[in-house]
Amino acid sequence: ARLTSSTLRLVVDFNPEKPLYWVEKAAGNATRDPKEKDTRDLPEEDKPKSSFQLFKNLTKKEKELPKGLVFGSLEITNQEPINEGLGYIYFSPEGFTDASGLQITDKKNLTWTLVFNPLTGRVDILTEAKSLKDISR
Repeated sequence: ARLTSSTLRLVVDFNPEKPLYWVEKAAGNATRDPKEKDTRDLPEEDKPKSSFQLFKNLTKKEKELPKGLVFGSLEITNQEPINEGLGYIYFSPEGFTDASGLQITDKKNLTWTLVFNPLTGRVDILTEAKSLKDISR
């Protein structure tokens, strides 16, 4: 995001049959819309115009998680956890990101939590299910 002076967002699709992820880009400093909804099932004429487009420098197309893995949940500070539809983690041109935790699981005995640090953008991988409130910064 800093290198391109734009806002990037990691999009996570919680579809249990085909869990996907990709990166989108918007010019400048685009902010999160708290009322943002999944509009993929709407007819084209009813979809609101988005300033975000697929960022082909990072993800040329939607990518699928390896077979057997799904997204478990996405926690973002000051928001309800997401475990269905689409979730977004924003990265600002200033180098900040949402304080968030993304769980990837096999729904049996394996769960990883990716913890996004809001000041550095660094991602730590925990080998267990953790909630944001359980992680000390």
